[in-house]
Amino acid sequence: MDALHTPLNDARRFLRLEQVCAKVGLGKTSVYALIARGLFPEPYKFGRSSRWLELEINRWVDQVVSGGHWMATGTSPARNALRR
Repeated sequence: MDALHTPLNDARRFLRLEQVCAKVGLGKTSVYALIARGLFPEPYKFGRSSRWLELEINRWVDQVVSGGHWMATGTSPARNALRR
């Protein structure tokens, strides 16, 4: 594995909506409906672009698989670090 593709670096990547949909097996409408209900990570905005942190998507998948529920709290360490 090279330095650019360590698990930590991959988890810190930003994903486009199409990549998020492919990763979680949901369509665009379903993703945005879950976001509206606070049940899916919100995207980061870069101008008019929306991107999701892969780490947050991976955590959401892990919680769904383990039977838990995603609760958007807005206190994600990664999200807070990007706001600084």
